[in-house]
Amino acid sequence: MSESLEDRETYLDEFASAIENQLKIYRSYIFRTVSIDGVLCYPVIHKYRKIVNIECVNIECKIKKEDRYIKEKYSVYHKSYKTIREAILIIEKVVATYKILDGDLVSPEDYSVSLLEKKFVPYEAEQICCICYENTMVNTECEHYLCLKCRDLCVRKDKLDCPMCRKKDSVVYCNIDNGLINNLVYNCIKDVNEYERMGKNNISIHNVNEHNVNEHNVNEHNVNEEEVANILSELLPREFTISAFIDRIGDNRIHYNVRSQSSEDLNYLPHGTILDDDLSEVQTLDSTAADDSEDIPAVDLFALFGE
Repeated sequence: MSESLEDRETYLDEFASAIENQLKIYRSYIFRTVSIDGVLCYPVIHKYRKIVNIECVNIECKIKKEDRYIKEKYSVYHKSYKTIREAILIIEKVVATYKILDGDLVSPEDYSVSLLEKKFVPYEAEQICCICYENTMVNTECEHYLCLKCRDLCVRKDKLDCPMCRKKDSVVYCNIDNGLINNLVYNCIKDVNEYERMGKNNISIHNVNEHNVNEHNVNEHNVNEEEVANILSELLPREFTISAFIDRIGDNRIHYNVRSQSSEDLNYLPHGTILDDDLSEVQTLDSTAADDSEDIPAVDLFALFGE
């Protein structure tokens, strides 16, 4: 029996309320991994800048920052939201109906128009994916065309070298002919990624020492999320907030490999922690851009939740 409209609204309200509670503690809410038109993605609701961002799990891009390059998970879609309810509905629609076109997720209407467009303004002859032979503007670092769907499949099968010239690990990093990498051209995406990358002033919950934890009588068998939040509010300065997020940025990360943990261990992680076949982490970010000279205390997540 299909759910009634009234039931759906009730579930939507409950889910929105649950996410709002999570965002009182964490910087973002990350949905489980989903396949959108054949590409594995993480839908993310960012509290900062109030945007929904959909990021590839397996596909990255390189961003030049000062004199070096940093890696970020490639963003295929983003949209501003006003309420958490609206953010949920945006993600629901994108996951259910949007399709990959070159380096973006687009609506079914825009996708249909693009198919008509290329009959009159065709792709260049060489702009063909070297695996599926569909038109694409997406290429590798070595300038061989490889669409997002085939690229994602290659990474999942651990085929990371270019299918054409065998350049090492070139499949992972996305380029596009017009240079319009979403992570580079949209300020809101740049802002949220930079916000999460503020490693110098971050507090890592991984590093709380056992003495502080024991002072608060934390037992790995009876810790719950509310207790952890209360304990951390005592241990951390007021200007700091706790953030749980996937390892999307790629620099200066403390990784947590879920594969190495038993299911019993995972029961002690808070809901906001990502439990995928990927790496996840919990960090605390300075929401008021604390001065570099501050001596920031450290907090150890594993001491709180058990080894």
